[in-house]
Amino acid sequence: VIHQVDFERAEVIDSFGHGFTLGGGITFGGDRGTLFVGSFGTSIYEISMESDSIVNQFSASGGLFYGFGYSNATGLLYCLNVASSSIDVYN
Repeated sequence: VIHQVDFERAEVIDSFGHGFTLGGGITFGGDRGTLFVGSFGTSIYEISMESDSIVNQFSASGGLFYGFGYSNATGLLYCLNVASSSIDVYN
């Protein structure tokens, strides 16, 4: 489950989950208005912040991911692939 927290009021203001195990990383998709989350090396999900729905899912290409970063400048998602000691890039 992912929680949206209002830190000034110290309270959870929204929560959502989609039935898959979260793990390996999470990052905000910038001007896309989405979150990218990992599922421990099986898949990467893109979730709409507006509708809380999965808008994209792709295979983790045999990797084990521990960290994501999204670049607004390039429109690319960067993933640290621990299994291959590389940074994978997704468009």
